Amino acid sequence: MSKGKDILGTDGQRCAKKRARGCYFTAGLANPFALLPFKLWAKRAGLSQMRLLEPFAGRGDILHKLASVGLLSKSVKAYDLTPAARFIKKRDTLRNFPKGFDVCVTNPPWLARNSATMRGLSFQYGCVHDDLYKHALELCLLHCGYVAALLPESFIRSFTRFPLFYQRCEAFVSLTGDLFCDTDHPVGLAMFVPTLSSDVRLYRNNDCLGWYNSLRDCIPVANRQKKMRFNDPNGALGLFALDNTKRASIRFCSAREVADYNIGVSSRAITIIDSDFSITNKFISKVNKELENFREKTHDVFLTAYRGLRSDGMYRRRLDWTQAKNIIEMV
Repeated sequence: MSKGKDILGTDGQRCAKKRARGCYFTAGLANPFALLPFKLWAKRAGLSQMRLLEPFAGRGDILHKLASVGLLSKSVKAYDLTPAARFIKKRDTLRNFPKGFDVCVTNPPWLARNSATMRGLSFQYGCVHDDLYKHALELCLLHCGYVAALLPESFIRSFTRFPLFYQRCEAFVSLTGDLFCDTDHPVGLAMFVPTLSSDVRLYRNNDCLGWYNSLRDCIPVANRQKKMRFNDPNGALGLFALDNTKRASIRFCSAREVADYNIGVSSRAITIIDSDFSITNKFISKVNKELENFREKTHDVFLTAYRGLRSDGMYRRRLDWTQAKNIIEMV
């Protein structure tokens, strides 16, 4: 296939238009379709023999990646609102989704509603979700039995709220390779089947982490009877809530250790916590041990992935206040 001519203009014009459409090309060096989890799904779907749809094709990077590992179907149709390759047909698939296809492999447009509002961008198509990718994924699942989609890595932490997504999701892969050339946003590959699934197998690249429901059972749950207030300068417990660029470094500490940091009412990376119970060195040691156990047992699946990889090749992670509170109360 010819890569075709890039029709989006200069770099500045190209980035602005891609942001408005929630479009980022999968032109990085990594190929998620060469991973074992995808190959297992592709075999079950009979990918190489079925009618394949790419409804948000851009310039066809996904199809090129499938072809490079011998998984491109003999019958393929590719569409995009602004085609960037000759073999891709112009079509607004969010308004007029193609029908009659067995399998869909795609990278749908990502555009969060709050991000669109902040940048003055339109949020169209009657989307009722908080991100356009969920609307696009819903269309794919309504019209295709087998669907594989590149999604924000955060999808796995919220997809249980959407029965259509959760009941048909067979596997999810957290991808830590160089996938996009335009953004370092954490990425995952979700794979869906026509039948209802009772659980989802989770991977990090080729490594199997376990089943979603089993890992979710390891999340600390407390009765929330203790009073705690985050970002309170009068507190005695400190928290570095975001990994640094080198290693998994989230930890609790004394408030004195973070006293020199500028902590505002909306700080999310470093905080001071005020509570109605005493904070001792022994308590801090115990709560850090509980945090370590939580991260080890769940493989960080339920911590927010942050832009950029650590030097150990893993996503930086952030501990939100709800999980921090639960961990503290467990101790």
